[in-house]
Amino acid sequence: TNKHELYLDSVDTSEDLFDTYVLCDSMLKFNKAYDGSTLTNNGQTSVTYMQILQDICSQAGVTCGVSSFNGSSKTTTAYDTTTPGRDYISWFAEMHGGFAYIDSSDRLQFNRFSTTVSATYDANECSSIKIGDLHKIQRVVFDNYDMHFENGTVSDGETLYLNVNNRMITEQADVTAVYNVIKNFSFYNIKIEKCPILITLMPGQRIALSLNGVSYNTIAQIDHSYNLGWQGGFECWLDNS
Repeated sequence: TNKHELYLDSVDTSEDLFDTYVLCDSMLKFNKAYDGSTLTNNGQTSVTYMQILQDICSQAGVTCGVSSFNGSSKTTTAYDTTTPGRDYISWFAEMHGGFAYIDSSDRLQFNRFSTTVSATYDANECSSIKIGDLHKIQRVVFDNYDMHFENGTVSDGETLYLNVNNRMITEQADVTAVYNVIKNFSFYNIKIEKCPILITLMPGQRIALSLNGVSYNTIAQIDHSYNLGWQGGFECWLDNS
């Protein structure tokens, strides 16, 4: 049985006809600082990135559904007790060329940005549509002033700059792995204020808007509500400056 646990974050009762509830999933359990000493204090001189991820999940009480990721076998001897577990998770997911999320069985998962369309929306069923620039990633750069790694050249696309605070990226191979996953990935800037929402659609999945016989693909960033049916909108709008 699926059990995607949700937690009440806040309630807004200022409107006369309805209340607004802000809910969070189990990702919030990773907000606390992660103490990796439990791994290094048991006699291990170094630990793998995979062991760190599993330990973070164990301490948070969340099942780790990730079996491997780019760089998961790399080792480190360094840890601190001030960095939130969520930061480590985002760093590992970035190395994998994607993002982290909680699935419908309440497990931590990593997913990559896919070229497979998960849902197609007819523009006639939507309102307040705005379509912007097409983005295509052709170059990946990591530069934290101490280290500089990059792959690719830009002809008609753009550069993806990795998080300069990602302490898990330590060598050229890490950036090459991301580049091999993400190169030539493309999507449009799109804003849709209102359209039907598939409740099974997950943020980060690829969706398409069909308008006048043309399909515009983008990344699902969802804002939805329920009022006799699921309604909401999508917004994926990046500034390439």
